[in-house]
Amino acid sequence: MAFQRLIKYNGLKAISDSLRKDSYNISKCGISDLRHFLYKNKSTAQYTSPELEAPYLSTEEQERLFGLYYYLHNRIHSTSRPLKILYHVGQYEALLGWVSDCL
Repeated sequence: MAFQRLIKYNGLKAISDSLRKDSYNISKCGISDLRHFLYKNKSTAQYTSPELEAPYLSTEEQERLFGLYYYLHNRIHSTSRPLKILYHVGQYEALLGWVSDCL
């Protein structure tokens, strides 16, 4: 049933087109000194993030970065004390986690 709807409304073409598109890099955002971000749209549950660039090119640095995202997520979505915003200064970067009903 879902597959027929994808065909009927050209959903498969949209998926195929999006898979062929190049990813984007952080410079396209136009925010100086921003190294990386991860954004989730609450209404669609879709994620976006730019390509990983220096200093996150090694496996170790990527694991460290995603460990920091995991930390932010757990702190913000804590069942005992949920937060709307969290600013964390680490050894190499500052992190901002923000839950917003806007956008």
